[in-house]
Amino acid sequence: MKVIISFLFCLTLSFSYAQEYNSIYNQISKFSIGYSSEQLDHYILKQGINDTGAVQMGFDSWAPSASYTHDFVFGDVITLSANLGFQYMNLNYGGQKYGGTFMYTSIAPSATIFHRQFFEYYIKLKIGASFYFHEPNLIPDPARRFFPEKANFFTGVTLGGFNFFPYEKLGFNIELSVWSPEMVTAGITYRFFSKALKILGGK
Repeated sequence: MKVIISFLFCLTLSFSYAQEYNSIYNQISKFSIGYSSEQLDHYILKQGINDTGAVQMGFDSWAPSASYTHDFVFGDVITLSANLGFQYMNLNYGGQKYGGTFMYTSIAPSATIFHRQFFEYYIKLKIGASFYFHEPNLIPDPARRFFPEKANFFTGVTLGGFNFFPYEKLGFNIELSVWSPEMVTAGITYRFFSKALKILGGK
């Protein structure tokens, strides 16, 4: 419930900002799957525990991260986004269920660096929170301090954001990020209005 409330807050804040300070030029919905930094971190922590401890930790099952992002596009450069995602991870520690599933939400301003009719490259700043469904108390000290708490705040950066629009409204998206739960994502996009950004000096 906290995650849903946080996402709705981010979405409302994005919409309010767009309405108050600029006209909304377009809106874009994105559905993505990917590989998260949290999964990589847990894999590294698992390896460290198994190499140094008598009690072993293991992945029982996992699924790719999945997320929904709503973009408010205004002007030629600036976009404001609200994002909600989750990833299923099921780890055990010494045969006991540790869990590891988490949800995350963020608000993210982004700037378009390069744009053509069917292609766009942008960078993005992400500010948000992650909420975990796990049992951190199973992990003994001092190893436990390396594992996430029930809730964490994060500030991440998307260094490589790419939109491809082979059709007027449907397209594809790829993002490469650091310091945020989403590390590598790919998905489909839907552009509400069948018009692209203005191309300065282009056709």
